[in-house]
Amino acid sequence: MGQPIASAPQPPRPTRRWRRVTLAVVGAALALLVGWVLLAGLLGAAHLRAAQASVAQATDQVQRADTAAAAASFAAVADHADGAARWLGAAPWSWLARLPWAGETVAATVLLGQVAGDVVAPLSTTAAQVLAQPPADLSGAAADLAAQADALAAADDALRRLRPDLEAVDPAALLAPVQEPVRRARDEVLALTPGLTGARAAAVVLPSLLGVDEPVDWVLVGAQPAEARGSGGGFFGAFGVMRAAEGSLTLSLTSNDAVFDQQADLSVLPPEVSALWGPAASYVWGHNLTRHYPYAATLMRQTAAGLGADPRFVVSVSPAVVTALLEVTGPVQAMGVTLDASTAQQFLTRTVYQQFPDAAQKDEVLLTLMAQVFDRLTTTAVTPAELARVLAGPLASGELVVWSADPRQQEALERTVVGGALPIGGPTSTVAVNNAGGGKMDAYLATDLQYTVTGPCEGTATGAIAVSLRLDVPPGLPRYVTGVEGEASGYGSGRMLVHVYGPEGAAITALDVDGTPVAWVSGTERGHPVWGTEVVLPAGTPVRLTATFDQPADLGTAQLLPQAMAQPPSVSVRDDRSCAPKDPPSG
Repeated sequence: MGQPIASAPQPPRPTRRWRRVTLAVVGAALALLVGWVLLAGLLGAAHLRAAQASVAQATDQVQRADTAAAAASFAAVADHADGAARWLGAAPWSWLARLPWAGETVAATVLLGQVAGDVVAPLSTTAAQVLAQPPADLSGAAADLAAQADALAAADDALRRLRPDLEAVDPAALLAPVQEPVRRARDEVLALTPGLTGARAAAVVLPSLLGVDEPVDWVLVGAQPAEARGSGGGFFGAFGVMRAAEGSLTLSLTSNDAVFDQQADLSVLPPEVSALWGPAASYVWGHNLTRHYPYAATLMRQTAAGLGADPRFVVSVSPAVVTALLEVTGPVQAMGVTLDASTAQQFLTRTVYQQFPDAAQKDEVLLTLMAQVFDRLTTTAVTPAELARVLAGPLASGELVVWSADPRQQEALERTVVGGALPIGGPTSTVAVNNAGGGKMDAYLATDLQYTVTGPCEGTATGAIAVSLRLDVPPGLPRYVTGVEGEASGYGSGRMLVHVYGPEGAAITALDVDGTPVAWVSGTERGHPVWGTEVVLPAGTPVRLTATFDQPADLGTAQLLPQAMAQPPSVSVRDDRSCAPKDPPSG
């Protein structure tokens, strides 16, 4: 018989001691990992808090025109934003965001870390570099800003990419200790959007507008909000051609009465524009009946060609813009008038018509004063921070608008409020209020806009936009100001064309004035249905027009854009549906 086969040797069983050692090593590793993760979170949060504090400090220093200190503060913001990105936007903290039990709190902080690294840090570095070397004049500031064009574009693109995720962050769903800090950080970052996009556009447009590299002509329009128009800040009452060369501006040609009788070719615009506004849009006084400023500027460029010019830009400024610029330039004088920041608004919207009842003299003094303001602006030491400070209000309300014939520049402008563009379709609505009486009384016009959404969250909802108007005119105004209504309907009364631009896909069901149904005209513009009618305003008596319509329930958050007017409109939007956002993000 063969020998029995020996069994294979068995490895020794680990002793309890080895098991304890193994468990101790694993436990220590886990403890180190947990400690490292907690440390990353604590350090990242500390950097975020420090960045927020530095932003507040820099903002205050910019407002006080302390550019050197602001540059240092923005440099600190950049350092802390980089730190937050390192600790929160990368491993090990970011690992927790992939775990199902980590919850929304970690995901929100990881997102803020990414925003800090991709948006806040490069933007703050740019601000620090621009502020560290104050330029001698506006053209120097434009050159400094142009040097940061790539960095601004990258930060703007990053914020646009991350914005939907930021808007989706619900602070109420986070752990209690971080709810308020995250909400504040989210809202502050979202509020950066218009300023960042505007700086990006300025870096692309401003050097060309000032003729830094080559001479360029542009139309300077003195918009008159005392006669309301849908876009451009008011009636295009006075305008001239500016020659920009190496940062110096010269008023070369001015408007004349003959130009007001010329007609622009409406065929250069989409057919819907002519169908909605008719031949009136072809004249200077009707170019900006529309709420889409690029249409008005395209027609204004044609009109300027009647003066022998070939402008590359059309720039419309309201009295509020002139008032703001006078804070930087100091007072200017023309034809016995001294204009400063304390007197400009009153003079440009009211007094000028009483002091210069002759229209030609009125245009001459307005254009001369504006040309002096711009000349002073280009020869005075000014920083982008100073301009941003004085122009913040007029820019936000759409009273400084710019159009460019260059497609790349125009694309950048239309992303900003400076471009005066009406968004294509979507949930946005607006109202165009146009003076139809030929007077200049709209400096006394108070406007209230209300947009309400009710009904279901699926299918079809009900929208209603109410426009309340009240004209309170003081006694003793000349007929040039009161217009034809002074004879037809009594002193201080007026007529307005009111057009409501509904959200995309809306269908009107009723239009009434003070509860009485009225007829309306319909049209479309930029994907928005438009409904309009004429409204008579008795002196001192409020009038309320209401458009009611069906709209798709899933359009998104309702928005109502006001137009620039002498008295800024009051605007409110209310969505009473159960699905309406309860904590809408800023920006």
